Amino acid sequence: MQTLADASNTTTVTKTVSGVVNGGLHICQGSPSPLLTLNNYTGSIIRWEYAEAIPYVWRPIAHTGVTYQPGVLATSTSYRAVVKNGNCSEEFAIETRIDVDVNPPAPNLVSYTRPTCAIPTGSVVLDGLSGSGNLLQFDGTTVTNHAYSGNTITISGLALGKYKFAIDNNCTITYSDEIIIQANTWNGTNWSYGNGEPTLDDLVDFQEDYGFIKDINACSCTISNDAAVTIQHGKTLHVVKGIHVNYGTLTFADGASLLQESTDNNLNTGFISYKRRSLPIRQSDYVYWSTPVKDMKLIDVSPLTEYDKYYTHNGTEWVQVPRANTMIPGKGYIIRGPETYSRTDRFPFAAVFKGVPNNGDFTCEASGTDNFYLVGNPYPSALSADDFINGNSILEGTLYFWTHNTLAYLGGAYKYTRDDYASYNLSGGVGVGTVAPSGIGSPDPDNNSTEPKGYIAAGQAFLPEQLNLEL
Repeated sequence: MQTLADASNTTTVTKTVSGVVNGGLHICQGSPSPLLTLNNYTGSIIRWEYAEAIPYVWRPIAHTGVTYQPGVLATSTSYRAVVKNGNCSEEFAIETRIDVDVNPPAPNLVSYTRPTCAIPTGSVVLDGLSGSGNLLQFDGTTVTNHAYSGNTITISGLALGKYKFAIDNNCTITYSDEIIIQANTWNGTNWSYGNGEPTLDDLVDFQEDYGFIKDINACSCTISNDAAVTIQHGKTLHVVKGIHVNYGTLTFADGASLLQESTDNNLNTGFISYKRRSLPIRQSDYVYWSTPVKDMKLIDVSPLTEYDKYYTHNGTEWVQVPRANTMIPGKGYIIRGPETYSRTDRFPFAAVFKGVPNNGDFTCEASGTDNFYLVGNPYPSALSADDFINGNSILEGTLYFWTHNTLAYLGGAYKYTRDDYASYNLSGGVGVGTVAPSGIGSPDPDNNSTEPKGYIAAGQAFLPEQLNLEL
């Protein structure tokens, strides 16, 4: 209201000032609305009004207070006050808006990609998004944020595990159902991928016991959940990368193999049990051994052998080795039969090598010209004799394998003969003839007269050249 005056008359002018409604903001669906306040107005508040969608259609609210508290809103709504001063016309305050942000539903899984040998992580495609915002990824421990724009998002690089996803708009968080990125997992009955046996492109995880008479192919192999897995005689576990015995056991029966394509000797983790069975032996017989695993002690190959009957060869002579020594991969050792064995009758003998399986390239000890060392297959699978000969140009080309056919104990000193070596070169193998236990009479059926076939067995030691040696 304004007053104008001259010397004789006074005129009063009345004006309405509509003011501004303050207090509007973003709220989450289901949350209480904020308190609204009309400020900077002149006149009387005759009512409040509200409108929802644009174009606005204003509807009256029978309220005349300076402040107004809306109830819980289901949709975004604008508010204004209507002000009138005296006989002046109504004026509308500048409105404010309460934006109701819906609680977003969980995103939808459109597809996912399994880990492979080339890409050992998985990925997912999610939809049900809108506009732009932030997507939450929860792995049971850590929440990771992903910015998105549009209706879909692809999230890559997911390690094996369980994940949930949610849209974050600062309101209620609703996570999706659990999405599992997993290896091809054995559950005791079936493989999780459901398409037959695993392939060399699959990450494989044994979570239950397995002992079928089958070959197994895998990119990598994990043993978990206390599973007991056995690769049976004559069968092969073929892996492109490593094996990981995290929690459980992995046993290779005699004659089973672990075939590894990678040459990384630090790739494998956890212990395996690798069983090797020699032909029947006597107490006096020596078996030529080499370890297919790391950190194997000589005594653990044959604990009941006399303490001083563990040897290797230094290129010139046989050298006794303390049985507490750790076997060196690629080096050969000879170990006499257990003291509990008969000196005349043969009995089966089995060794179990326990440790991380060997892999990669090995360099044996250097030898002078015309000297010879006892070497061995360092791998948990057969080694091609032809590849070994062709890959080592310093060899003269013939490999010798001990058969312990001849009875060493003849009632006096033990005596061994070099005639008990079978041989192999690029032309083929030559076996050892069967002889009677005493050298006369009928041949001993337990003798090994089979010629070498061109493969050096796991755990087998041998001589790259014939040695005229006697113990």
